[in-house]
Amino acid sequence: MKPGKFGPRRVLGLFALIVGVTGAFVALRAAEDQESLGAGLIYDRFWLANAFPLTWKFHSDGVINNDAVGAGTAAVANADARAELEQAFAAWQNVGTASVSFSYGGETANGLTGCDGENIITWSDTADFASPTTTIARGITTRYTGVALTLDATNRGNVVCSDGGTVMLPEARYPDGTVLPSGAILDMDMSFNSTDFDYVTTPNAVNKVADIEAIAVHEFGHMLGLAHASLAYSTTADRATMYPAVSTASISSQDNVKTLELDDLVSVGRRYPATGFWPTGGAPYNTGAISGRILQSDGTAAEGIRVWAYRVNQTAYPVVEAFSATGVDWDPAVSAGDYILPGLPPGKYYVCIVPWNNGVGSDDPAGNTFNRTATAYNTDAFDSECYDDKISTTAAPEFRDPIPVEVVAGQTTPKINLTTGVQKADIVLVMDRSGSMNLASGTPGVTKNEALRAAAQEFVDFLQLDDNHRLGLVQFEENVVPLAPVYNLQTLTSATVGDALAAIGAITAGGLTNIIAGIDAALTQLAGEPSPNPRQVVVLFSDGKHNRPVGSDLSDSIDVVVDNDVKFYSIGFGTDVDDAILSEMATATGGLHVNEQDLDPLGLQKLFVGIAASAVDAAVLIDPRYDLAPGAQAQLPVHVSSDETYLTFAVHYPHGTKKPPVVRILAPGGKCEIPQSDGNGVRRIVKPTYQLVRVRLPYGCSPRKQDGHNGAWKLIVENASAEKPITADLIVFGKSRTNIITDVVKGRKLTAKILRDGVPVSRAKLRAEILPPLPATGDSASQDQQKKSEPGLITKNRKDRWRKIEMRDGGKGIFEAALPAKTPGLYRVRIVAEYTVGRQPMQMEKIASVYVK
Repeated sequence: MKPGKFGPRRVLGLFALIVGVTGAFVALRAAEDQESLGAGLIYDRFWLANAFPLTWKFHSDGVINNDAVGAGTAAVANADARAELEQAFAAWQNVGTASVSFSYGGETANGLTGCDGENIITWSDTADFASPTTTIARGITTRYTGVALTLDATNRGNVVCSDGGTVMLPEARYPDGTVLPSGAILDMDMSFNSTDFDYVTTPNAVNKVADIEAIAVHEFGHMLGLAHASLAYSTTADRATMYPAVSTASISSQDNVKTLELDDLVSVGRRYPATGFWPTGGAPYNTGAISGRILQSDGTAAEGIRVWAYRVNQTAYPVVEAFSATGVDWDPAVSAGDYILPGLPPGKYYVCIVPWNNGVGSDDPAGNTFNRTATAYNTDAFDSECYDDKISTTAAPEFRDPIPVEVVAGQTTPKINLTTGVQKADIVLVMDRSGSMNLASGTPGVTKNEALRAAAQEFVDFLQLDDNHRLGLVQFEENVVPLAPVYNLQTLTSATVGDALAAIGAITAGGLTNIIAGIDAALTQLAGEPSPNPRQVVVLFSDGKHNRPVGSDLSDSIDVVVDNDVKFYSIGFGTDVDDAILSEMATATGGLHVNEQDLDPLGLQKLFVGIAASAVDAAVLIDPRYDLAPGAQAQLPVHVSSDETYLTFAVHYPHGTKKPPVVRILAPGGKCEIPQSDGNGVRRIVKPTYQLVRVRLPYGCSPRKQDGHNGAWKLIVENASAEKPITADLIVFGKSRTNIITDVVKGRKLTAKILRDGVPVSRAKLRAEILPPLPATGDSASQDQQKKSEPGLITKNRKDRWRKIEMRDGGKGIFEAALPAKTPGLYRVRIVAEYTVGRQPMQMEKIASVYVK
């Protein structure tokens, strides 16, 4: 059924049956639902209490043409059809926690639907089915859409309906002073398709022959203003009546539609609450509720998110559905991101959030799935999350140590908050291979190109620890140069990662610098993906300024990147980088620009892996650097709480290290050591300049599982060489419910907040560490054409150049500090937060930067 095709006197139908290809499956669809969007506001769709009991009339012609499909279907007498309809109305009227009622008003000669003051049920409105169609029936509600109207004798006689008709509201039912709000339903009709379908009073499992009561029960839910339920994981036997599918070839499927499930009971009670329905009905209460907020990882409200409740003893399918509120919700008392699951029978439930089209998109090819207002404001797709302190990596809910939520009659269980988790990403890494990359880095004997290759390969290895991100690679100098092998945007898996690493390993340097061409090539790869992941990311690496074509301006790419809705990160390497423009581009897209101005290869690797972590929502827990004598050890304690769902340990060491350092990881208590091999939630990658170890939490230490999660972990790094000292640069990431958000406002004021599930963490302490810029040296174009250069820039005095600044709590969880920025250039900023989860002391870090003009 396509919206808006019913002529000037029609509104969008609330219900349709669509015949499947095999003729055995019939899907029910809605083009409207209980809410409507108009004039920048969502309007609830409902009947005023004055309107009950809703009087309905039966068209006297009854069920006409009842052998349309040639199945030998017998005629249905008017009395039998009315009895079926009365049973369907009774299904809703008999809900004890809802206050709805219906009254039969007799037969009418009027067989046409529309807002005319008569609520009719008809098989005779041929305009509703003017041509052969797969639509079996239409439920039509028309509503008032103007500003709130106070009824009196002067205006009650010509109230304008949403289909353009007018209706008279009788004073006996709508007395003077009644306020008619926008969204109030004024008229309801139901129209059956007598051309393409037959009807029976008992299901007979014949295709295109439908049971009247089954169709009507679903239809009358819409006439009360209820939306479709999208509980996609319900079994056929337990699906809610308002679920949008039924099979006319299945007796059990049609019989199931006649019986209201818990989601139906909650839906009608939520709209028309009665005694027993908590929290909006009357006492005594026999139901309770669950409430909370749905937030994005940056603390902003996640609007229009589907929330599912499961019974703890049945996780095969959910039983009740709700949506988080939007910023234009009809109820001004509700904040964006809030949700409530009301009217729940006492007991224990699991609560999960699921992405919008999870398992239900095929039921509506037009895209108007179920709650349309939710689709208008829904946050980008994300992996499902359950209230279980575990981050899911699948579209379907995962139940790993879920936390039961207790519901008590007459009470709301609050603060069951969830945060949208990992978003799969499409990431294109754009690498500068201009001539200056042949020059020396800050480490003797290591070129900038060699430093890039090691850092970029670690970037790829870090991403492959997360499943199913897509990766594309671009290299450029004066032009974009094909990689060997070519590695355009594709899913990064254990089968494809080898090609990505080989392509990076084969990069050679030469030529001038055309950053614009590299960015354009990345955007082309992203735009060519027919089914993009929710997050689109471009990561640019460059060691110099854009200098070709002559006369082109890199700042022209800012609008292009923004218009393509990508998140832009960039990494500089040296003091002759377009820091000002790249910072502006990154800020405009919510990304980040950083620069390893010391030309330190270990620092470059840290920036690359830090950007990779940021792109997949991992947080830095700690990142020290150690100088290790031969045979010496560094022992780094890492405090971990229940917030973390995995840890990634990254250890970097210089090019040319003959024996890689020994990396050991001990779980809290020191009795459980993570094995040196893969398996049991552990992944290890060992390369010439880095090692990565991923540990999924909780790690299964024996005999006590909790040893593998909360507490002080220990990272031990030992210099395996008996002759040479090494520098070991360490960084530990955690996938966490906690996140640091930073910003730089006018006046060079740095702000930061630390959020847990989007809510400010209490009693946190934050400090900022500032690394001022080095003076610019050289010229990018001339460096691209040099054959040799002096050894790299400052590296030994890095620690001396960092300045620590305590941040002041300015209220509402926002910390502030003035940047001591006197010299123009790019300042690197590290925010360090100290806080507790329970009694566990925690530390988290966030890299930021700001360009000072």
